[in-house]
Amino acid sequence: MNSKIQSLRTSLTSFKTITPSEAILQSNKLVVNELDRLLDLDELYWRHRSRINWLQAGTTMSNEIFEAVSSRVPQLTQRYLSLLFTREEVEIAIKSMRATKAPGPDGMTALFYQSYWSIIGSDICQLCLQILNGSCGVADFNHTLIALITKVPSPSWVIEFRPISLCNVLYKIISKVFADRLKNAMSDVISEYQNAFIPHHMILDNGLAAFETIHCLKRRGESGKKKAILKLDMTKAYDRVEWVFLEWMMHTMEFPNRFIQLIMGCITYVSYSLLIQGRLLGHLTPSRGLCLGDPHKADWDSQVYGISIAPSLNHLFFHMIVSYFMILKLPR
Repeated sequence: MNSKIQSLRTSLTSFKTITPSEAILQSNKLVVNELDRLLDLDELYWRHRSRINWLQAGTTMSNEIFEAVSSRVPQLTQRYLSLLFTREEVEIAIKSMRATKAPGPDGMTALFYQSYWSIIGSDICQLCLQILNGSCGVADFNHTLIALITKVPSPSWVIEFRPISLCNVLYKIISKVFADRLKNAMSDVISEYQNAFIPHHMILDNGLAAFETIHCLKRRGESGKKKAILKLDMTKAYDRVEWVFLEWMMHTMEFPNRFIQLIMGCITYVSYSLLIQGRLLGHLTPSRGLCLGDPHKADWDSQVYGISIAPSLNHLFFHMIVSYFMILKLPR
């Protein structure tokens, strides 16, 4: 393959030294077309090779991550998560939902369910409990419409749209019920440095801490120590998380099997349609991706130390951004 590509490139170079004619131009066109074809094949070959390497390296890395996981769900919390769901939990979930949030595919918001709960409450509770307690699946209620809201007057790129998910209210109730129960295990599996999307944690706390840390580093700039700040922006990272990785991680953390099955059912049995100018387009079925707010844990060796600012600080989380603050111990 490489020899053929090199030969064709040599031919193209030689054409530039020849007086143009109709035959020469025709030959040049044929060589260009053949070169493009071989380059496409070569790119495809290396793309497949990179996927093989990624799969092998990814599996090894995943195993290392699972072995490094130290967080475990306590047995008392496991028993609590394994209990059957109750009507009271469903009613608390629907009453705590914001009434005028985005409607579902049927156009209904939570306000309808809250206003007519005395009429439809028994039927809604029965259906939700059948799904939550394993009598039936959630797939029939997990079809989501994606409305694209423009960020600029004349959008021409996908990133210039803001997607708004219109989920079925029944699915919101179901997911909120087990999310409320899951909150009791968060302190056992989420790092104390994770401030985004965690109850009683302010999302701006880490931003303020980062600002103060940088200010302190500037004032201590003459100490002679080598300092570094590393900012990792994990763009679209959660959209690429494999579902099997999440399932293995929950098993590693010793979540109850029934609870894992319920979560994976809500994540995997989902489909989307685009809502464009009032018309439904397509039927998309994803194969990976998560919502935001996963925990992250840093691992340090003897060459990297946190910044000593009452107390020692080595990393912060802000949405999908991780900031590392380090003092480097370099060999002399």
